[in-house]
Amino acid sequence: MAGKMLRLSLEVEPDSEPIKGSLAPEHGQRRTFQGWMELAAALQALTEAPMALPHPAARPLADGD
Repeated sequence: MAGKMLRLSLEVEPDSEPIKGSLAPEHGQRRTFQGWMELAAALQALTEAPMALPHPAARPLADGD
Protein backbone atom coordinates (compact mmCIF):
# COMPACT_ATOMS: atom_id res chain seq x y z
CA MET A 1 0.00 0.00 0.00
CA ALA A 2 1.61 3.26 -1.15
CA GLY A 3 0.86 6.52 0.59
CA LYS A 4 2.30 9.79 1.78
CA MET A 5 4.88 9.66 4.52
CA LEU A 6 5.00 12.10 7.42
CA ARG A 7 8.46 13.05 8.66
CA LEU A 8 8.53 13.88 12.37
CA SER A 9 11.14 15.37 14.68
CA LEU A 10 11.26 13.79 18.14
CA GLU A 11 13.20 15.36 21.01
CA VAL A 12 13.40 13.51 24.34
CA GLU A 13 14.97 14.46 27.67
CA PRO A 14 17.14 11.37 28.23
CA ASP A 15 16.97 11.20 32.04
CA SER A 16 13.34 12.22 32.52
CA GLU A 17 10.95 9.92 34.35
CA PRO A 18 8.39 9.60 32.89
CA ILE A 19 9.49 10.25 29.30
CA LYS A 20 9.32 13.96 28.41
CA GLY A 21 9.98 15.87 25.20
CA SER A 22 8.45 17.27 22.05
CA LEU A 23 7.29 16.09 18.65
CA ALA A 24 6.81 18.08 15.45
CA PRO A 25 6.12 17.55 11.77
CA GLU A 26 8.85 18.74 9.41
CA HIS A 27 7.39 22.25 8.93
CA GLY A 28 4.74 22.41 11.62
CA GLN A 29 3.87 23.19 15.18
CA ARG A 30 5.86 21.43 17.91
CA ARG A 31 3.81 19.55 20.52
CA THR A 32 5.22 18.85 23.97
CA PHE A 33 4.44 15.69 25.90
CA GLN A 34 5.10 14.15 29.29
CA GLY A 35 4.53 10.43 29.64
CA TRP A 36 3.89 7.63 27.16
CA MET A 37 0.16 8.37 26.85
CA GLU A 38 0.79 12.01 25.87
CA LEU A 39 3.43 10.88 23.35
CA ALA A 40 0.91 8.45 21.85
CA ALA A 41 -1.76 11.19 21.78
CA ALA A 42 0.65 13.61 20.06
CA LEU A 43 1.52 10.97 17.45
CA GLN A 44 -2.15 10.26 16.86
CA ALA A 45 -3.03 13.96 16.53
CA LEU A 46 -0.21 14.54 14.06
CA THR A 47 -1.04 11.51 11.91
CA GLU A 48 -4.77 12.33 11.84
CA ALA A 49 -4.28 16.03 11.04
CA PRO A 50 -4.81 17.06 7.41
CA MET A 51 -1.56 17.49 5.50
CA ALA A 52 -1.71 21.26 5.09
CA LEU A 53 0.36 24.37 5.66
CA PRO A 54 1.75 24.88 9.17
CA HIS A 55 -0.61 26.33 11.75
CA PRO A 56 -0.37 30.16 11.75
CA ALA A 57 0.57 30.13 15.46
CA ALA A 58 3.43 27.68 14.89
CA ARG A 59 6.79 29.00 15.92
CA PRO A 60 10.25 27.49 16.09
CA LEU A 61 11.21 26.22 19.54
CA ALA A 62 14.09 28.28 20.92
CA ASP A 63 16.89 26.69 22.90
CA GLY A 64 15.84 26.42 26.51
CA ASP A 65 12.07 26.28 25.86
